[in-house]
Amino acid sequence: MTLNNKLFYLFTLIGLLLSGCEALKKAEQTFQKTLEPILPKNFKIEKKIMEKKSISISCDNDDIQNYLDKGWEVKSSETEEAICTWKSIQAKRGCDLNLDKGCRITVPDKIGKKVEYLLERQKEIP
Repeated sequence: MTLNNKLFYLFTLIGLLLSGCEALKKAEQTFQKTLEPILPKNFKIEKKIMEKKSISISCDNDDIQNYLDKGWEVKSSETEEAICTWKSIQAKRGCDLNLDKGCRITVPDKIGKKVEYLLERQKEIP
């Protein structure tokens, strides 16, 4: 490649880059001019996000009301059976719980319900 060809390509590249920047500026100005009649003068964009949270309440240990007071809405809930407390009993009659190692077994004592809530709220971004 000769020096003349290299200079030609260099000047062509520089020319394209310079004219490209002008073309981008013109396109941006045209875009803004077309939006001005569409949008009112006091146009304001609201920014909001949707927060989601999943919580579980077992054996009526907690209350969902404090979440509702903070603006959360219940979208869905699922209820299932859950074991609240456990107790130790004898594995067979006649064994001593304190002396025999294999005598103690643990079984459910109280059975309650576990409720899983899917909560959702909208929050504005300043």
